[in-house]
Amino acid sequence: MRKSRLPRKREDILRVVIELLESEGYDGLKVKDVAERARTSLATVYKLFPTREELILAALSAWSEENVYAHLVDPVPETLPEWLIWLSRTLFEPFEGRPQILRAYHRARLGPGGSALDMQGFQAVRPLGERYFEALDPLHAQDLASILDHVHRGVMTRLATGEISIGEALDVFERAVVRLTRDDPARDPAREGPTLAASRPVGGRKERRSSRDR
Repeated sequence: MRKSRLPRKREDILRVVIELLESEGYDGLKVKDVAERARTSLATVYKLFPTREELILAALSAWSEENVYAHLVDPVPETLPEWLIWLSRTLFEPFEGRPQILRAYHRARLGPGGSALDMQGFQAVRPLGERYFEALDPLHAQDLASILDHVHRGVMTRLATGEISIGEALDVFERAVVRLTRDDPARDPAREGPTLAASRPVGGRKERRSSRDR
């Protein structure tokens, strides 16, 4: 096959991979079926993508670029909390109604070479995020980014396993953003009750209070 035809053939192959992931799932995808539906030889598929894992990663990367990261454009919200909530919607909503793609994405991230998908997301988000995080104390910014990354990964896992819906995932992430970025002025102990020190164990016992009693 002439080199000039390879880019077009590559696009056809990756499109077919996404179609098969949606219909057959991650485990059901077979490279020979990809070659057949893309109207090319198995040798050509393996020439472009040496392994099945690389084939799936490339397809999911291309899908993410088109359906997710292409929407990370200006104008964006003004404040950090608003931007983080906007970002969560931009990252999660493209998977709505596409559970097989979500599961495949999650599986691919955990497999060989899966860190490439994380790096793709990081490189897409970082240029926009810098303008918000540069005003924060560096340690605060690092902690905030790390915590939200863990929340994002945890939510993605629960989405992939079907434990929660996209709407529930967004609600969890947005509440985390509000809690982590909310201004918390000094409290008046006389007005708000016991301090942290007052709630520590006394005589070997710890007084526990529900969130409703606080």
